[in-house]
Amino acid sequence: MSVYLRSLACVVALHAAVASLSAQIRSLQDVAYTPGGTAQQTLDLTVPTQPRGFATLLLVHGGGLTEGDKRDFELPAICANVVRAGVGCVSVNYRLGPVVHWPSQPNDVAGAVGWVRHHIGEYGGDSTAIFLLGHSSGCLLASMLGTDPAYLRSARLAPEALAGVIAMGCLLAPVLPAVSDSARLRSFFTGSAALATFGSLEAFVDANATAHAGPHVPPTLVLIAEAEQINPPILQRAREFEARMHSVNRPVEVVVLPDRRHITALTGMSAPDDPTLQLVLSFMRTTIAARR
Repeated sequence: MSVYLRSLACVVALHAAVASLSAQIRSLQDVAYTPGGTAQQTLDLTVPTQPRGFATLLLVHGGGLTEGDKRDFELPAICANVVRAGVGCVSVNYRLGPVVHWPSQPNDVAGAVGWVRHHIGEYGGDSTAIFLLGHSSGCLLASMLGTDPAYLRSARLAPEALAGVIAMGCLLAPVLPAVSDSARLRSFFTGSAALATFGSLEAFVDANATAHAGPHVPPTLVLIAEAEQINPPILQRAREFEARMHSVNRPVEVVVLPDRRHITALTGMSAPDDPTLQLVLSFMRTTIAARR
């Protein structure tokens, strides 16, 4: 066979493989999860056509609660890898500061969970096997939905709506500035645009997954990049959360990801053989198996 014919055969085979993969995947973009909501209150859904009864992973982007998008940081490629493993994938947008303040962001993510809970069965998924993965400020949102029932309650959901939470790269309890009196602390708070997104000092302090952890919390996997363990004290806060979960007999695992930085911990999952991706998928499978 000539070089040309061999090349042509390879191209045909590639197109056939792509067509076959496309036939096995169903995708919807910019689905409104809140009736009458804004353009930010949307999600992208990608699901396998087989097998039926699949679990679903919701991805929550970071960006300091003031920026970011459901298609940033390789999230579409990560979703593609998740679906190739036979798991549904949803990437979520939510309203951002400074236009809105806390708790709009966690309430929006809860609304997205509610949409998946009520509709994933129409696409072949298991509505009782919904997992939430958040990175950076998305990690804060995911961990708060897992620990504080108020946010799921805003979408008329019980804590059992989440089968598990993957918290990647965030403090699981806030770090307050080292100031000596409440007046100076409030002054520091109001002078910070990032903190001001919470609307009040009380709301910022209450965004504390460790303080809210109890017997209702679903199994949780905490992922920390090797380069982000100490400053801020992400690993220390994770160990405190771990101890709290153990004290109420809830499943939890803290894993430090070698050779990863804050961003590459997430973006590395765009590679099909990425160890972190495989760790997440294994956590989902193990959690589902433990319930049966």
